[in-house]
Amino acid sequence: MVSKKKFRKRPSEKFSTKKNFWSTKNIMSIFFVLIMATSIAGIVANYGGNHNTVKYKDYKFTLKNGEWLTKINGQKMAFLYSPSDVDNINDSGASALLSSLPMFTITYDPDSMFKEEAALLQFHYQDILSMRNVYVMPALTFNASTTLPVVTCANATPSVPVVYITSGNYSRIRVDGNCIIIEGVSADGIVREGERILYGILRVID
Repeated sequence: MVSKKKFRKRPSEKFSTKKNFWSTKNIMSIFFVLIMATSIAGIVANYGGNHNTVKYKDYKFTLKNGEWLTKINGQKMAFLYSPSDVDNINDSGASALLSSLPMFTITYDPDSMFKEEAALLQFHYQDILSMRNVYVMPALTFNASTTLPVVTCANATPSVPVVYITSGNYSRIRVDGNCIIIEGVSADGIVREGERILYGILRVID
């Protein structure tokens, strides 16, 4: 019979694991996630208005705690604006490009003046579209010492398009090949444009 030997981790290996976990990169990643979570909570609380109910086509939307609540295909969903708040925005075919795909990426510049709104939209899209089995991959346009991948419009493909959120001289949605650019001059405009595309993907807005 072959005896089983117990192998112990060398103290140096154990120390190395702890050291790697508390590396500068990991600490920065944790700090970045906490900042984004706090920012998202604050932004959600600020959007919306007084409690009321509106009807849009066959959907009933009720405003509660700063969110517009409704059911789409029997699933409860929460939005930052009602469809009537954003249906005048031209999405330039962006929602049509995304509506039949199982995956796409949302990216933004981590130094952008609208980074909080961009992070909010990443989270919002993931939350809503996961109910439709669509994977939304969050990314950044350059390495900011986080675990998020670096993705730009140059990485966009027909099977995995990219949504790029950025500031600009105009509030508009435009499509450049397989890259959708959400461009805004204000935080409110950025979020409205993002919500317009999302409603289009869900076919609430034609």
